[in-house]
Amino acid sequence: ILDLKWNYDTTTGEFVENVNDVEIQMPGNVIMFSSCQERQLSSDFYVDYQNQGILSYEFIKCVRQNPKISLANLLKQLQTGMGESQTPQLLCNSKIDVNKPFLS
Repeated sequence: ILDLKWNYDTTTGEFVENVNDVEIQMPGNVIMFSSCQERQLSSDFYVDYQNQGILSYEFIKCVRQNPKISLANLLKQLQTGMGESQTPQLLCNSKIDVNKPFLS
């Protein structure tokens, strides 16, 4: 959607700078969850008698179970819940505190 500058790496707990063709200046913080890495294919799955995106399904499930979950823990939960075929990503336009609660 956007060429966001920073990608949060759950293995190191640090932000990795993305190499983008164009840097877009944006006011405020932009945070995006992507369902997979750029080289992966985002896919749907069948649950509750309908096809739906696995990221949306897991995201809603995690936030409902723990509304005060941190962004870092939410990403880890998404990675666990989505399995190995897709690796969800947390991207943003500036480094943020990923230990703050997602909902406050």
